Amino acid sequence: MRKPFKRAELFLSVSMLCAAWGVHSSAHAQGASVDAGPSSQGSQAEKPKNTAKSDELEEVIVTGTSIRGAPPVGSNVITVGREAIEATSVQSAQQLLKLVPAITGMGSAGQGGYGTFDSGSGDSPNIHGLGGVSSNSTLILIDGHRIPLTGIVRNLADPNILPPSVLDRLEVMPEGASSVYGSDAVAGVVNFVTRRGFDGFEANAQGGTGDSYHTYSGGFLGGKTWEGGSALLSYSYSYRSNLSQGERPYTLSNHLAAGGYNFGSFACAPATIQPRNTTSIYTYPYTGTPTSNAQFNAPCDSSRYSDLLPQEKRNSVMLKLEHEITDNLAAGVDILYSSRTNVLNIPMGSVTATVYGPGSANVSQINPFFVAPVGSTATAETVRFDASGLLGTTAQTASGADTFYAFGHLEYHIANNWLVTASTLIGTDRSYSNTIGGLCGSCALLALNGTVNQTGSTTAPPVPGTGISVSNLPLTLGNALDPFHPAASNLTSPAVRAQLIAAGTSQEANQGIEQFGLKTDGTLFAMPSGDVKLAGGVEYTTYSDRPQGTTSLNIGPTTTGSRFQTYHYTREVKSAFVETLLPLVGPTMNVPFVRKLELNLSGRYDGYNDFGSTTNPKFALNWQINDSLKVRGNVARSFVAPPMSTVGSNGLSMDTNYANANAYYGPFNVPLARYPAAALIPACATAVTVCTFNTTAVPGMIINGANPNLVPQTGRSWSGGMDFKPTFRPDLALSATYWHTELHGGVTAPIPALALNSTGFASLLTVYPNGATPAQVAAFAGYRPQVGILPSPIYFSYDFRNQNALNLWVEGIDAEIRYSPQLSWGSISSGVATTYKTRFDQQVGSGAPVFSVLNTTGFNSTFPSERFDLRADVGMQVARFAATAYVNYTGPSLHWSSTAINPVVVNAARVPVGGGDHIGSFTTVDAHLSYSPGAFLKGTQVFLDVTNLFDRNPPFVNRNSTTQGYGYDSFLASPIGRVFTVGVRGKF
Repeated sequence: MRKPFKRAELFLSVSMLCAAWGVHSSAHAQGASVDAGPSSQGSQAEKPKNTAKSDELEEVIVTGTSIRGAPPVGSNVITVGREAIEATSVQSAQQLLKLVPAITGMGSAGQGGYGTFDSGSGDSPNIHGLGGVSSNSTLILIDGHRIPLTGIVRNLADPNILPPSVLDRLEVMPEGASSVYGSDAVAGVVNFVTRRGFDGFEANAQGGTGDSYHTYSGGFLGGKTWEGGSALLSYSYSYRSNLSQGERPYTLSNHLAAGGYNFGSFACAPATIQPRNTTSIYTYPYTGTPTSNAQFNAPCDSSRYSDLLPQEKRNSVMLKLEHEITDNLAAGVDILYSSRTNVLNIPMGSVTATVYGPGSANVSQINPFFVAPVGSTATAETVRFDASGLLGTTAQTASGADTFYAFGHLEYHIANNWLVTASTLIGTDRSYSNTIGGLCGSCALLALNGTVNQTGSTTAPPVPGTGISVSNLPLTLGNALDPFHPAASNLTSPAVRAQLIAAGTSQEANQGIEQFGLKTDGTLFAMPSGDVKLAGGVEYTTYSDRPQGTTSLNIGPTTTGSRFQTYHYTREVKSAFVETLLPLVGPTMNVPFVRKLELNLSGRYDGYNDFGSTTNPKFALNWQINDSLKVRGNVARSFVAPPMSTVGSNGLSMDTNYANANAYYGPFNVPLARYPAAALIPACATAVTVCTFNTTAVPGMIINGANPNLVPQTGRSWSGGMDFKPTFRPDLALSATYWHTELHGGVTAPIPALALNSTGFASLLTVYPNGATPAQVAAFAGYRPQVGILPSPIYFSYDFRNQNALNLWVEGIDAEIRYSPQLSWGSISSGVATTYKTRFDQQVGSGAPVFSVLNTTGFNSTFPSERFDLRADVGMQVARFAATAYVNYTGPSLHWSSTAINPVVVNAARVPVGGGDHIGSFTTVDAHLSYSPGAFLKGTQVFLDVTNLFDRNPPFVNRNSTTQGYGYDSFLASPIGRVFTVGVRGKF
C-alpha cells in the first residue's frame, strides 16, 4: 500500500528543486587533490595531460559528498590506494576488501559466492556485519554511481565485475549516507574508484600454487591522453581452481577427532542398513557386526566429493572515454562488461528410507532386493543409500553472471564555478545456475519403498492438482532400486537408473537498471570564513528483475514432477537531494583553538512506486583545532528499500512455496501459556510449560518466500572521531572513530525460536490440535505451489516468509595508525588498522527482548559479529628491492548455534545468555617481495606473494553448513592455506 506524501516531504522536495537544477547523486567532485585522511594508502587518480581546465575544475571522485573539491565533512573515509592494490596482487575486488577490517569477512577465501545465499554465486560485501542478504545495508558503488544488481533470488551488487588493473583506489565510508545516495547506505558505502587520465601501457601476469589449489591471471591497461581528453581500455582474465572438501580432512563431515559431531549421513556405497527397532548400523558386506560412529569417516563420507570452493573463471573489460567539446562543455562515457563462470562439484547424493522385506505387512511395498544382516530377522530396515557407487561420485552446479553497464555524463561549466552535470546509467545482469546430474531423491524413495516418503507412509496427502502419481506400487524387479549390492553386481534396472539422475534444475534471472540524473553544484557566495557551497539535483531510476526457473517438486523425476516459474518485478524511484557546505570559522579569522570549523547539511527525498516515500537528513561537522589535529562527527538517518525479490510479484517469488516444515529448520519449543491449544495435541498432553514442535510426533507445514507487505528498513547512525597528522612528524598519521549504527525493521525470515517470543510475530504460528483439515491447509497455502509431500496429520502451520523483523544496535571503534619515514638508505612504510565492536544487540519483532550477540557466530544465519579484527603491515624499500609483511588477526569468539557442543544457554524469554563453543583466534601472515630491474627494463617489476605464509588451518567450529563452512567459519577464515604467487608487471 502506497504511503501518502507528508507535507514535510513535499516541502523538502520542492525546496531541493528550487535550490538546484537536478542531479547525479554520486560522489563526483572537482578540485585539487583531495585529502583522504590518515587512512589513505595511495595516490589520487592520474591527471589528464595538457588539460585545458584548471586544477580547480578537474574532476575527482570523492565518497560521501556531492560537492566538488571538498572531502566529506565529519566522516571517516578509509582509503586503499593503488600502491597497496599492486602490493597484494589481488585478482578481484573481493580480495581487495580483506585490507579493510571494518568490512566483515577479512579472513574469507574471496572466491565463490560470499554472504549472498544465492545460487548465482555473487559476492556481497558488508560493513560491520550489519544486516543480512535481504537487509543488506552496505551500498556498493563504482566511481560514485550504482551498478547493475545480480542474483537469482537476491538483488545485490557484486563489485568483482571490475578488472583489477583499472582500480585506482578503494574508499570505504562506514557510516550512514542515504542523505547523498539513497537506499542501502545504512552501514555505509564501499566505492571503487577507477583510474583516469592514464597515458601509457601496462601489462601483468601471475600464477599461484598451493596445496591442491592453483590460480593464474593476466591483463592489460592502455591509455592515451590528448588536449582536453583521454581514453582508457582495461582487460583482465582470472582463473581460480576448485578446492575439494576431500583435500582438507578437517572439513569432512566427521568431526569426532576434533571433539565435535559426526555430521555424516551414515550412508556408505552401496548403503548402510539398520534393522527396525535396533540402534545397530551395518555396512556392506552385511555381516553381524555393526559399524561404530567413529568408523563413518572418509571411506563412507560422500562429502569428500564436494567442493569447498568452486572453480571460477572471469573475463572483465572496461572502456573509458572523456573529451572537452568546448571550453565549457565536456562529455564522458564508461562501458564495462564482465563474464563469470563457476563450476562446483557436489556429491551425487544419498537418501534415507524405510525399506520393507519379506514378512512385512506392507506387501506391495516389499523391495525384491531386500537383504538383512546376518542373524537379523527384521522385516523392515532403515536404509541409507549412497548413490556414488551406482551413479558416479559427483554432480555439478554450473553458475555465473554476465554483467554490462554504460555510464555517460555531460558537464557544462557556467559562471562563478558552477557546474551542471547530466548523467545516465544503463545496466543489465544475467545470472544463472544449472544443476547437472545428482540423485533424484524422490525417485530413489519411490524405488526403495514405493512412496516419496522416507517412512514409506501411504496415507500422506498427495500433491493436489498435479495429476501425478506419488506412489510406485507394487515394487517389482523392474521398478525397484537395489541398495544392497555394489555397482558391479547391482540389479537395479537401466530404466530406474535413468530416473535416478533425472534431477536437473535450471534457474536464470535478468536484472536491469536505468538511471537519469541532473545535478548542479558550485559556490553560492564567499564569507570571511570561506566559500559557501551548494549541490543539489534530481534522479529518476527504474529497476527490473525477470527471474525464471525449472525446479523439482520432489515427487519424482523433474521431467514429470517439476514446476516452471517466471516473474517480473519492477520498481520506479524518483529522488531529489540537496547538500550545503558552510564554513563557520576560517584560518584568517584567527579564532583561538579553531583553525577551521565546517558544517555540512544534506538531505534526500526518495519516492518509490511500490511502498511510498522516505526522507533522510544528515548533519556533519569538522573542527580543525590546528594544522595537526581535526575532530569530526556526524548524525544521519538512512534506509534500505526491501529488495524486489522479497516483495515479489503479487506475493510470489522464485522461493515462494509451502512445504513440510522439517525440510527448513529443526525442532522448536512452543510455550503453552502463549499457545494453550498446543496442550491439546496428543504428543503434548504431558507437557508442563513447553511442547516441542516440528518432530515426528508433532509435524507441520510452512510457507516461504516473498511478502508484499514489507516496508523500508530504517537506520540511524552517529559517529565521532579525530585525525592527527603532526606537522612536526609528517610521516605519522593517526585516526580513530567511535561509531553507532542502528537498523530497524530489517528484512529476514524469523525462525520460530525467536518469533514466538515476540508480540509482533506471535501470529505467525497457528496450532491445529486435531490436525489441519484440507480446507485449513488450502487456506494457509493460498496460491503458492507445494514442494514435496506434506506430513499427516498436520498439527501446526508457520509463516516463514520475510518480515520486517530484525532490529540491530551496533557500536564500535575503527582506528588506524601509519608511520612511513623516509631514510637515507630507503623508506619504511608501516601501519595498523583495527575494528573493535563494543556492542551488537538485536531484537526480533516488537515486544521481544533485546539481547546481545556480540562476538558470536552462527546464531544469526548470515554474518558473524566478531569483536576484533586487525591488519598490520610493515615494509621497506631499498634501491630496486621492496618487501612487505602483513599480519591478519581475527580475535576469539563463540559459536552459538544448534550444533554447538556446549549448548547455548537461554533464559525464560528463550533468548541466549551464555554457553556455546569457544572459537580460537585466527592469525595469518602474508608477504610481498618485488624487484624492479631498471635499465632497458625500466617500468618492469617481478614479484613474489605468499598468503598464509605459515599455512595455518582455520580454528575448529563444530559445523557442517554449505553456507557457513564445514568445520570452520567461512566468513572469518579460508581453507585454501598457503599459496605462492609469482608474477610480472610491466609499464611502458
